[in-house]
Amino acid sequence: MNQKIKVLLIDTIGWITSICIIFFFFTLWLYSYNQIDNPLKEAWSLMVSILSALATIGAAIIAASLFNDWRDSQTGLNRSELARNTQTSLYKLVSYLDYYHKYVMTQKHLWNSKNFPEISKNLIDQAEKIPNECEERRSIFRNECEELYKQFLIDLKIYEKTFDSDLNLDLDRIRHYRGCIGGMLRDLSQSKSAFELNAMTNHLKNSEKLFNKEILDIVTSEMSQYINLKVK
Repeated sequence: MNQKIKVLLIDTIGWITSICIIFFFFTLWLYSYNQIDNPLKEAWSLMVSILSALATIGAAIIAASLFNDWRDSQTGLNRSELARNTQTSLYKLVSYLDYYHKYVMTQKHLWNSKNFPEISKNLIDQAEKIPNECEERRSIFRNECEELYKQFLIDLKIYEKTFDSDLNLDLDRIRHYRGCIGGMLRDLSQSKSAFELNAMTNHLKNSEKLFNKEILDIVTSEMSQYINLKVK
């Protein structure tokens, strides 16, 4: 049994017993003083009635306390679940963005190195396939990333509305970061120069830093208060 309920139960029984004892002896004295027939019996009968009423009140108090504890527990469980949903959907989006971030950087390095005299014929052949591969991946990235982004927004809004909170996230940081990854896929598909690819790389690095600082860190800080789920 919950310690709080134990204390409440003991206190309730204590004050009911105290009131009944005081009431019994007061009534017995009053009936005896007024020479009522069978004062002990009458006092006892009246005390039983009072005890029944007080027991009902005590039971109501304990029931209300149990309900409040249950409600608080359910609220905590609900918040934990919604926080987990929000953080999980963000982590899915983060993992997807990280995968494509690494992909475009690897493809960029391979593409820029294809003209090096010491590069092997096999790597040159791989580099020549990059424009077509990146063109195919552009639409896949755009569509799948949009679905993950929408799911995160849904979970975030449910969390904020349910608990009347506003994380005040700058969602443009997400759009900018994924836009830079999409821009790298576009530039690679169009066989852009090393200078142009390096310029887009700088934008990509800056957008990742802002995304981590203004989206990932804020959401993780908020949700980790209620769940034990952290980025590895």
